[in-house]
Amino acid sequence: LGALGNLATAEDNCKVILAAGAVTLVMQTIDTWPDVPRVQHFACLALSNFAHDDANKVAIGQAGGNQKIIAAMKRHADHAGVQEQACGALANLGVHQQNMTEIAQLGGIELVVHCLEKFPSEPGVQENGCFALSKFLTLPNETYRQRMKVAGAEAALEGVKAGNPSFDVKICCNVLLRRLAEETKAQAPRAAPPSGNGAGPQPGMAPKPGPATGMGMAGMASWFGVGGQHSGPAPAVQSAAAAQHQAAAAYAQQQAAY
Repeated sequence: LGALGNLATAEDNCKVILAAGAVTLVMQTIDTWPDVPRVQHFACLALSNFAHDDANKVAIGQAGGNQKIIAAMKRHADHAGVQEQACGALANLGVHQQNMTEIAQLGGIELVVHCLEKFPSEPGVQENGCFALSKFLTLPNETYRQRMKVAGAEAALEGVKAGNPSFDVKICCNVLLRRLAEETKAQAPRAAPPSGNGAGPQPGMAPKPGPATGMGMAGMASWFGVGGQHSGPAPAVQSAAAAQHQAAAAYAQQQAAY
């Protein structure tokens, strides 16, 4: 699984791997060893890197990828590696609206917030968790924003900031906190609450639904409107130095905008 995930970062390799039926094989592996965190870790990484374009994202979602990633997060809540790669996979898959809706319905918003609460000082969780949360605010959606707030996202993000994160993660936290603190301007259409064992609607709130193709801060910078459009599969190393420096420079130039 690790080899497939790493090889899939190259577009040509990804096409060959997917044509050979890799998605089905990864799904079968997830089901065969659900209690082995190392398997779940690399399975989530592979699915994240397979999500190279919209067609692949949809295919993975339709094959049950979103459900299996969420299940891995629940089953291995105490494993930072699984949480890191699962958050990255949700962020990559969730850029497609169909996947985002399903992820939210499965309680993905609350799970990402909770993993940031649990691992506020883990660099990989910091980066991918913030990246995943950003996907839920890509489009104006008051229900997602309110669910993040009720789940404790603001406190979780403050915890990440206190955990000595990278410059890029700190900027991301600041932007997310500002978005969460904004006054409500318009109510988004209401949808179904999370299903299964995910977090349900909070008391006093109506049922709510419940993320960029790349991983890491370069993709996050793109979402925030900084720099050019990021495309291509997610790198196996989630935060390459070059991407961080590029995003950091772009953020520094754009801080005044936020």
